[in-house]
Amino acid sequence: MSPLKLIILIHYSWSGNDYNTLHSPVRQDAICYLLNNGYLISDDDLHRTYKPTQKAFFYVEALCNLPEPEQTWIIPEVSE
Repeated sequence: MSPLKLIILIHYSWSGNDYNTLHSPVRQDAICYLLNNGYLISDDDLHRTYKPTQKAFFYVEALCNLPEPEQTWIIPEVSE
């Protein structure tokens, strides 16, 4: 999933308003992807057009529960 799709998915999972930060075809493509794959559904609410599904909440929760990566330093072998 692209970073933009993740941003939009997280927005809808935690906000009661539409994602209006970016107005472009890329935004609409991302929203269509989220609709077609069961992350968002249409909403009749006056404040937003779409709402997240259970799948969206579980996906965002899984992402939030991932441990942060740790950096490991290594010394490359030097061939002489």
